[in-house]
Amino acid sequence: MKKKIVTAVLSMALVLSYSTSIFAGPPSSYKKDSTSSQVVQFEDLNKSTLSKEDLEAIYKNFNELGITDIAVQNRLIKKIESGQLLDSNNPEIVNNIPSSFLNPTQEEPVKVYTFPDGSVTKTSMTPITGVFHPLACGSGYCTYYDYLVEKRNVNVYGAFKVSYTINQGTSVPDEIIEAKDAVVQVTGKDISYSDKQLTVGRKVEIPGSAKAYARLSFTLNFLGTNDMWLEFRVGDDSTSVDTSLKW
Repeated sequence: MKKKIVTAVLSMALVLSYSTSIFAGPPSSYKKDSTSSQVVQFEDLNKSTLSKEDLEAIYKNFNELGITDIAVQNRLIKKIESGQLLDSNNPEIVNNIPSSFLNPTQEEPVKVYTFPDGSVTKTSMTPITGVFHPLACGSGYCTYYDYLVEKRNVNVYGAFKVSYTINQGTSVPDEIIEAKDAVVQVTGKDISYSDKQLTVGRKVEIPGSAKAYARLSFTLNFLGTNDMWLEFRVGDDSTSVDTSLKW
């Protein structure tokens, strides 16, 4: 039992380097570094049909997703301008990828996947950088506060914070303490969202039967109407994230 708790604490320390804050918003300018290729790219897109705000959000996502190749950036922006689906948003492509490649687990809290057109999806559950996270552990349990659950691709982003308790063994179930601060952002031509909801669908796990979970859901309005969701689960002394494959 002590070994499991120590392992959980070490896992939390290891994922600190992966986390990112969602509350700063898009940068107001890309002109801080005059030698940056991003400045050139941003200036080259002054004639884009996308708004300045959309372009800033897209470049923020490029940075977060590690999309640095200018040719790839141009190709993706042109697809967004023309109202096309990126591969990372295309159900016909995403549905053929094993969920284990896309959905984080306690052992792999960050999953990044690159698609044929260069678009990228990143899904994670990590502490938030620069924020103190109390970790309360006692005899056979650990409570984790304000973990960030998020999914990001080039033009769709969703996230929320969750606090939860893992009770070692089968006699006491794991549980979700709180889910809060849901965020949804969409970027591009003729794209919007509605009906954002953050719910704790099951607060306490049913041991051996059903995990506790918190879910962010929303309707994405783009080339039709699609129900999207991002779900954090805890049970069997472990955590995981699942998402709708259309996202």
